[in-house]
Amino acid sequence: MKTKHFDYIVEVLFYYLNMNETPILASMGVFAVIFNEKQQVLLCHRRDKDLWNLPGGGVDIEELPDNAILREIEEEITCKSQIISLIGIYNKVKQNELVYCYLVKLIAGTPAITNEADIIKYFDIAKLPENTAPNQVQRIIDAANYTGMPYFRKQ
Repeated sequence: MKTKHFDYIVEVLFYYLNMNETPILASMGVFAVIFNEKQQVLLCHRRDKDLWNLPGGGVDIEELPDNAILREIEEEITCKSQIISLIGIYNKVKQNELVYCYLVKLIAGTPAITNEADIIKYFDIAKLPENTAPNQVQRIIDAANYTGMPYFRKQ
């Protein structure tokens, strides 16, 4: 199924593949920025590391990023969600990974802890935990400043 962002994403992939010294991407990831009515952002504290992250994870083989983020949100915080827009595509050059970040709204369920996250909490953007992954902070700032055109950044 072709998504509304598909052509744009393909164009960006070709751009990064042509600009990157490594011609083949090893992996793709997806993350969601979810704001509540107070414009606080939802973060998950990881069980495997003392880090706060946006909900998300890896894209499975033959899975589109749009589908992956919906699956990851359900797995990580047990909620159904809907994509509002693509915030940005981030090239993690050293990890040889391309990351898609989406603005998402929850449409069913209440965030609950899982085997991936031991704490799930909303934070003011100006008061994020010190142990929030730095790349995630950039994505949150991009979401807060989003004007309708996706960001493209190296991280």
